[in-house]
Amino acid sequence: TRKEVEQCWSKGCFKHWFGGPRAGRYMVTSAEELWSLRATALHDATIQVMDQLRLFIRKMGDDGRNLRVEGRVLLAYHAE
Repeated sequence: TRKEVEQCWSKGCFKHWFGGPRAGRYMVTSAEELWSLRATALHDATIQVMDQLRLFIRKMGDDGRNLRVEGRVLLAYHAE
């Protein structure tokens, strides 16, 4: 949720810049870290996306044999 993203922002989690003149910031994190930050909606969404990616990779068969779901996620924020 926006509230959870703003909570992470206020804790200084977004340390990396991206973009040009209207740049934003991003954080690299894990589901466990999101849980510890009490960002439960972001945590749940992360788990769901990771599960979906694992299912997709499994359905790829031999083409997905060398792929894996990374344990870290990138969360971007662009303040208006």
